[in-house]
Amino acid sequence: MPAVFKTAANEAEAKLKQQLSKQALRKARRQLEMVGKEPKKLGRLSVYSEAIATEICQRIAAGESLVQISADEHMPTRSTIMLWLATLDKYENFRTAYARARTDQADAMDARIMSTVDELLEGKIDPHTAKVAIGAFQWRASKLKPKVYGDRLEVETSVTMDLGNLINEARKRAELRAGAIDTTASHTAND
Repeated sequence: MPAVFKTAANEAEAKLKQQLSKQALRKARRQLEMVGKEPKKLGRLSVYSEAIATEICQRIAAGESLVQISADEHMPTRSTIMLWLATLDKYENFRTAYARARTDQADAMDARIMSTVDELLEGKIDPHTAKVAIGAFQWRASKLKPKVYGDRLEVETSVTMDLGNLINEARKRAELRAGAIDTTASHTAND
């Protein structure tokens, strides 16, 4: 091998060693930075359990939203809970309990209305704020449990009829029909 090639090969080998040592140095620095730090969490809870399902339903019934519940680190994400609700056969008990909890949440809204009234009477909140909050709680309760908290429309009807006039009009119509039948019958017999 000529000397020129040997020199070029040695230079390439030296460069490669230098690059590898830079990569190794970067890797070592990253590892040193990680010492003393908590490892990164890979994800949130997504495994279904009856205990978690029960807690979700209890908190929903107490008036918390699904967004608030899923914000807790020990709870699954909102999308995971929605996936559990959408899975037809596997989580049927959870879906039933969740629907019941949503209905019961209306009662929690009613309780919040009463506590808002108490705060208003104690002077803790101003009347306008109380009115807005109570309106929001009422609206929510009416959507969650419409048979109890929904708007009821009472329709009262009053019909006055004179039966004598109705009977007389019905007789006249019957006589006219009978007369029309007789006249058409006589025309067909003459033809």
